[in-house]
Amino acid sequence: MIRISDQFVSINHYKKIIKIGISEIHIEMKHHFLLISGEDLIISYLNKDEIILKGKILKVDFNYV
Repeated sequence: MIRISDQFVSINHYKKIIKIGISEIHIEMKHHFLLISGEDLIISYLNKDEIILKGKILKVDFNYV
């Protein structure tokens, strides 16, 4: 499940984090990839099943494999 607002993105059941930057974060899911774009992005919570990203979320792209 993915929950999106203008201030956070919560992602459950992700596979791995591909790339982390202050303006972009790339995450691999089971059947697609996520590209989260924004400003001042940080990982505020992380465990093996869930990740929560905070900052000013500008765009979330889904790329299917």
